[in-house]
Amino acid sequence: MKFKILSDITKVINELKERHNIVCSMFHGIDYKNWSKLSSKELSKLTVKKSIGILNMK
Repeated sequence: MKFKILSDITKVINELKERHNIVCSMFHGIDYKNWSKLSSKELSKLTVKKSIGILNMK
């Protein structure tokens, strides 16, 4: 397998920021700032709720 070496770190950072913004927009309206404090059950419910919303976007 051949790997392409990226020489422009700015290009990589911009791509990551763009993808981060896309993911953030998918979670718009969901308060996930304290996700690490949620119980497993609450986190599962949050994940399922948002996953259904993302699937319905198509």
